[in-house]
Amino acid sequence: MAGKDKTTDAKAEKDRGKWMARFQVRLVVQPGVDRAVILQAVKEVTAHCAETGTHPRTEFGDPDAYGPSAGPGPGCCRRICQRCTSPTGNTVP
Repeated sequence: MAGKDKTTDAKAEKDRGKWMARFQVRLVVQPGVDRAVILQAVKEVTAHCAETGTHPRTEFGDPDAYGPSAGPGPGCCRRICQRCTSPTGNTVP
């Protein structure tokens, strides 16, 4: 059974990597999005998923749809994720 868990974990990690790669591509092709913005957006998504223990697709949906919304601006991941809260404690739609 442990072998199956390792296979499942490896598959999930590979899928997570594919999601993150596609997300980065969507950011790169946006006009005006520089490397710092991309790195910050990736950092926020990664931290959020690590904190919640969820897959980025579960939290943010399709990377092609989410990528354009995560461009310049504060709190990139908080624009779409329903679980994130604003500094005031209100859920951000």
